[in-house]
Amino acid sequence: GRGGARRGKTPHVDMLIIVAYLPQDPSSDYGRNHTRKVLHWISDQIDMLPARCAPVILCDGNGHVGLRKGPGGQWAIIPSPAVGTHNGAQENHNGSMLRQMCERHHLLMSNTFYSNPPTFFHKDGTGSSRVDYIIAPQSLRHAMSCSSVWTSTG
Repeated sequence: GRGGARRGKTPHVDMLIIVAYLPQDPSSDYGRNHTRKVLHWISDQIDMLPARCAPVILCDGNGHVGLRKGPGGQWAIIPSPAVGTHNGAQENHNGSMLRQMCERHHLLMSNTFYSNPPTFFHKDGTGSSRVDYIIAPQSLRHAMSCSSVWTSTG
C-alpha cells in the first residue's frame, strides 16, 4: 500500500487531498497488516486537521462495499452513512476496513451514492467491479451532484 497527502488553504477553502492505494486481496495476515497501516496513516492525517479542513481521499481501495449475506442467505444492504446503495458488492476485507474508517471520520464514498460504471475490469473479460472511491465529508453530500471515476486508459 501507499499514499500521499497535500493540504491546500486559502481564505475561502481549506482542504486536504489524500491519494491512497490499498493492496489487492489481502488474504494473508501480512497483506491485511499493510491495509491496516495505510488506513491508520490516513486516519492520522485526518485526526491532525482542524475542523474547518475538508479531507478528500482518492482511493484505489481494491475493496468492495455495500452488501453482505443476511440471515437466510439473502443479500442485504449494509446500513451505513458512509456507503450509498448504488452498485453494491459483497463487502470484502479492504471494503470493510475502508467503510469503518469512513464511518469513524464522518466521510462517505461519494461514488456509491450515484449509478456509475465499474472501475475495474478483469483482463479475461469474466467480470467487473468497483474498487476505486472518491471519499469526502458527509457534511458535503448536499453539495455533490455527481461523482465518477475515469477508467479508460487506452
